[in-house]
Amino acid sequence: MRAVSPCFWRRVRSAIWTIESYGLVLLTVMSFFPRLFHFEEYLFFTLFVIALGAAWREGRTMWVRTPLDLPLLLFVGWVLLTIPFATDPAYSFAEWRKVVTQVLVFYWALLIFRVHSDEATTRRILAAVVIGTALLCGYALIEFLGNGGTWQDRSIRAGAPSSDYNWLSTYVVIVIPFLVAVAAVSKAFWQRLFSICIAGLALVAEAVSYTRAGWVGIVAQGFSFGLLTASRKLIMWILVACLMGGIGLIALNRTGYQRETTSTDNLEYRLVLWERGIQEIASHPIVGLGYGNDTFFKLFGGHPKTGQPAGLHNVFLMVAMGSGVPAVAFLLWTLIAAVRIILSEKRKLSDPIASAVMVATAIMIIGFVVRNLFDSMFAGSIAFLFWILVANGLALRASFGPVQPGRKQDS
Repeated sequence: MRAVSPCFWRRVRSAIWTIESYGLVLLTVMSFFPRLFHFEEYLFFTLFVIALGAAWREGRTMWVRTPLDLPLLLFVGWVLLTIPFATDPAYSFAEWRKVVTQVLVFYWALLIFRVHSDEATTRRILAAVVIGTALLCGYALIEFLGNGGTWQDRSIRAGAPSSDYNWLSTYVVIVIPFLVAVAAVSKAFWQRLFSICIAGLALVAEAVSYTRAGWVGIVAQGFSFGLLTASRKLIMWILVACLMGGIGLIALNRTGYQRETTSTDNLEYRLVLWERGIQEIASHPIVGLGYGNDTFFKLFGGHPKTGQPAGLHNVFLMVAMGSGVPAVAFLLWTLIAAVRIILSEKRKLSDPIASAVMVATAIMIIGFVVRNLFDSMFAGSIAFLFWILVANGLALRASFGPVQPGRKQDS
């Protein structure tokens, strides 16, 4: 039998990694639609197994080392360690497997970015973010208007497809820094204009989602960027905008509009939940009561005051109550380290695209953390999108271009 030529295998490997790259772009777009999450999972595992086989065939290391390895793996390992102590071990183990999948998405995306270490891959991901945002927010606004939503109150709120306003507001917090980055670095006028328009569309969608925690996340991003660039003028404008927005909402409330938006009931309900959560953390500080957002409901049956089904509405309290203080410490270590490393590496960059994307990634993480102080949104397709964008930020180099043969790969 005639042996297969090395040239043939090179073409096959090149085709595989090209498919993997476009698969990553497709996953990014699909992440904007929670209804497609199961298909997204199937696609990911298919691509992951193919990438694993291709990497083994090439003698390539599947695991791309990053400074996040230690805290991230400690977090995953500690949650697993606490599962036998959970009130419902089967449920907590199922939730832990979801976390493992998210971590695999992160390392798989890092591998793709390492193989395709060029500007084209990053541009495709940014394009996927812009397209996904346009589709998501366009759908949300059309549905909002079709359902009779108005500016007068939030009895009807814009939401993500097959999901709700919390998901929509979280998506907007994630994408806003990248939309601004695309508008800043695009060379063509139409690209800048399109990105600005989509950013405006996203902000309108955020407004009619009537989700105050989303706006808090965006304001935190603005302050973070102002501090990062030492722009006192930007910080001042943000303060003025917040002040004017607050005055405007109070004025609307006095005239009979947006009374539910200005109500403090939701904050008071959350404070009751957080107080109960902190009490349980103090009682079980090491291994917690069981990882997962539904653990609180399984234990207490609902909100202590309203009786309605409720989680803790804070991802960090949820992790601490579920798997103990060490788990939340490892999670915060991971997120803080990601921001610190990305910003420190950004200072070494000369390429404007790489620099802008790394700043956007760091600002995104900060806004995402603040958003999750009021809800538990670190799950599902949102988590997939988050880890893909973090992987992109960590994988960027000082200059784009293919890795030369024999040159050590950066991570």
